[in-house]
This record gives sequence, structure tokens and C-alpha cells, in this order.
Amino acid sequence: MPSPEPRPALISLSGPQSGAAFELVHERTTLGRDPGCTIRLVDGAASRRHAEVVREGGRFVLADLGSANGTRLNGRACREPTPLAADDVIEIGEVRLAFVDDLPADVVAAPTERAAGAPTAAKGEPTGAARLLGASPPMQEARRLIEKVARSSACALVTGETGTGKELAARAIHELSPRRAEPFAAANCAAIAEPLLLSDLFGHEKGAFTGAAARRAGQFEAAGRGTLFLDEVGELGLPAQAALLRVLDRGEYQRVGGTETLRTEARVVCATNRPLPRMVAEGKFREDLWHRIRVLEVRLPPLRERLEDLPLLVERFLADLGPVCGRPGARLAPAAFEKLRAHRFPGNVRELRNALERALVVADGPAIRADDLLLGDGASAPDGPTGASSAAAAAGGAGANLAETERRHIVSVLESTGWNVKRTAERLGIQRRTLYGKLRRFGLERP
Repeated sequence: MPSPEPRPALISLSGPQSGAAFELVHERTTLGRDPGCTIRLVDGAASRRHAEVVREGGRFVLADLGSANGTRLNGRACREPTPLAADDVIEIGEVRLAFVDDLPADVVAAPTERAAGAPTAAKGEPTGAARLLGASPPMQEARRLIEKVARSSACALVTGETGTGKELAARAIHELSPRRAEPFAAANCAAIAEPLLLSDLFGHEKGAFTGAAARRAGQFEAAGRGTLFLDEVGELGLPAQAALLRVLDRGEYQRVGGTETLRTEARVVCATNRPLPRMVAEGKFREDLWHRIRVLEVRLPPLRERLEDLPLLVERFLADLGPVCGRPGARLAPAAFEKLRAHRFPGNVRELRNALERALVVADGPAIRADDLLLGDGASAPDGPTGASSAAAAAGGAGANLAETERRHIVSVLESTGWNVKRTAERLGIQRRTLYGKLRRFGLERP
């Protein structure tokens, strides 16, 4: 009788999932807070897509995915892809996961969030375009367009401001497409330095650069015949744009440091919050690539254009976040809801979610009060007479007071995140480059 196949797995040693075993049955296992991750982590310090474990031949390799707080392996920062050995311990925030090369036969593995690399929602969660909550006309139109785009295999471009849900739209396009049973792979073009980004997209050969200890498959290989989502495509430099255009035109590419020509059948969905037409005019983005990626385009409206969706979004986020934050059944006081309605939401839906998550943690009573809501960027004044009066007051000499209020607010959020710039920018609802500019302007340095 043949011996049973080994069952490599990760076993949770801490946190709400302590004791759970996650069998490594996929070529690429992602770990993070995002519902589409193979192993969904319940930890506020984990990034949405924090790290991954990739099967390379007969071994498994751990790699950080440009996370905000980093990934540790046996107590040391994991900055380069590193092979795992039996009993190695992976640390992500407060979560600790032990790698075992053969799970005992009597241990039942917990189900992972997706099978064969295809993302599916956790039990009870919406799928497809339903993940983009909202009954407003702009959201209904966006969902209708997503459903049409999903039927095609052409390149698609999702546009919208930061925090509008562009990755959710890309996942919806995949889940509604004929490729839904194939993998969904994702790469953030802004989170990785360009030389390493090319390796992440196309893979690399052993010895291609310092730290390339073994051949590694890239995201195009991981996507297979599924969907590859390229987030923040407007951040690509011109050399990377040329490489992407080549693979989109020919369906061919080579690993970094390699000579073998590989083919891809993956569908590419891109997203950006940058003004690509202006970048084309300024010579910062290739015109031929712009036309290539926007064969089909979906625009997601900012939250300020669909405030009628605010009650639905608040209800959903409180239902999702309340149990995680130890506040099931939490609700908003009327004054708190009015404060939300008056806010301009420069960070859109992501800013709303982060504000509610913080409020759930700091609120003392059964209801979230207006004072519990920390809304960023000083942009809470609505259009109209009130906003005009505020502008007049600032022109009359209140500008210095507003600047000091903004400085104190930024310092408060920095301290709450341990001076983590990425998380601070997300909570403020602004981009990191904007936050860096404010830090320089206010002369703020980490103590």
C-alpha cells in the first residue's frame, strides 16, 4: 500500500484562529486581511495582502508583499523570499503561524478562502459586483458596466480616486467572467521598487540579481489562464511600461535573467487613480500602452457623489467590524451620522471604514458618538454657505489655527499607528506622498 502524500501546512499558534491548521494545497497561498486571500488573517496589524507562501518544486518559499508592518520569520525580518523549513514560525502582527512539512493524519485542516487559486467570498459575504455596496444610480451603473466587461477577455481599466474600491471591482470582473475557476493574481505597481516589480510580474532565474537564490515564478505564471490585476499602473516607470506593453501585445515574456520565452493567457485588469491622459500629454505614460489597457474602462464614483449609500455602508462596516473589535451590535448616535454626512471623504469608502474601525475601538458607550469619529484632512465642511463662511474665516486670519489643528491631528494618528506612514496615510484618507509633504511642512520627525 503506497504511503500517503505529505500534507504541508501552516498552524496558527496565536490570535482568534489559534489551533487552526491551513493545508498548503495551492501553488501560491496569500495571507492577509482581504477576503480574497487564501488564508484570511483576523489582525488589524496585517495588510490586506500581507505575505505569500509559494510552492517551488518540492519546497515552499515565504515572501512579504510590501506590507506596512513587515513579515518576520523566526524573529527576524523577512525582506527577501526565503525557503521554509519544518517548525519555522511566521509572524504577522500578533499572528504566529508554524510551518509543518507533514500535517498529522488525524488533524482536520481548516478551509481556505479560495480553491485552485480562484477567489471566493467567505461564507455569508457577497460575491461579484455585489461586493460594491450601494443603491445609488452611479453605483448601479458601475455594477452594470462591470457585468458587461466581465464577459470579455480584453484588457480593462478601472479608474477612481483612492479608496473607491478598485480592487473589489477587479475581483468582481474576474468572479463574473468565464475565468472564475482560474486564479486571480494581483500586483501593486506602487508598492515595489521597479527592478523587483519586474521580478514579481515575470519571475526570475537563479542568480539574476543579489538575493535571487532560486528560480521564482512571477504573477503572470501565477495567474495562468485567470486574471492578473495590476493596481496603481500609473506608477510604472517608462521601462516597465515598455515591458508590460510587449507582453500585452504579444502574450510573451521572459523571466528576469532568463532567455526562455514564456507565453501567458491571463486577462489583465489595471487600476489607477492617476490622470493618465494628462500623464500621456506630459510624456510620463506611453500613449500606446494607455490605449492598450483602456479597451474597456470602468469608473468608480467617489463617495461624495453617492452619499445616499452612506447608511448602507455604515451598517455593513459596523456589522463586519463590530465582532472583530469586540463591539457586536454597535450603532451610530444621530450626531455621529450627521458628522459623517457633512464630511467630504477625500479617502472615500476606505476612509469611512477606517474611521468606523477606530471609533469602535475608542468609543466607551453602546453608541458611537460624533467625538469618537476621527475624520482626516480637515475636509468635513460641505459645499454651500457653511463652507464659504469657513473659507472667509480662514482668509481672515484663522489659517494658522487650522494648520496647527491639522498638525496635531496628524501627530495623533501617527502616534496611534506607531509612526507607520502607510497606515497613517490610509487612516487620514490621503496618499503617502501627500503625507510626506505635510511631514516636511510641519517639521515632523519620528521621536
